[in-house]
Amino acid sequence: MRANLLGHPLRGRIIMALSGGHHMTTQQIARVLPEDSRTSMYRHIQLLVEGGILKVVATHQVRGITEKVYALNEAAAELLSSEHATLSASEHRQYFSTFVSELLAACQRYLDNSDATSLSGLHYWMRGIYLSSEEFDACLLAIRTIIEQAQASGPGTGRQRYFFFQGTIPTIDDPSPHGEGSDHP
Repeated sequence: MRANLLGHPLRGRIIMALSGGHHMTTQQIARVLPEDSRTSMYRHIQLLVEGGILKVVATHQVRGITEKVYALNEAAAELLSSEHATLSASEHRQYFSTFVSELLAACQRYLDNSDATSLSGLHYWMRGIYLSSEEFDACLLAIRTIIEQAQASGPGTGRQRYFFFQGTIPTIDDPSPHGEGSDHP
């Protein structure tokens, strides 16, 4: 199951390292993720390649060894809504915990390696909004479209890579403040 492939913490960090159009060798990924062992790194990269999440985009001969350059297959690096729908509550807990811990780790790395005067790129917020299922789907599509347009620009002079994280959690017992079926804006 692809969810198992994407839901592992180290594989999540590898995916994040390659997101945004980055091409890297295993050695380069290991420099970005120094807290992880190289043996584990090689094994998890191979699993991601076998699962179609990563692809080999180039090879180089280095001291008689073929070194591979990897890129992320962006379309395969996230679960589809239909795949999310098949997950059990326990699986959702596991994958969401991995997602949240990766958010925390990315934030910690940023804070640990930035000076206090350059933290303007760090933003986070949450909002509660009321949407029908059709409005919800349209909202997600609009967000995805904006992100894909920005992502198409790629790296360049004066451009900094930002990680955008998206998550939605429907509330269970939060009735409309204006009564059931209210058309109040």
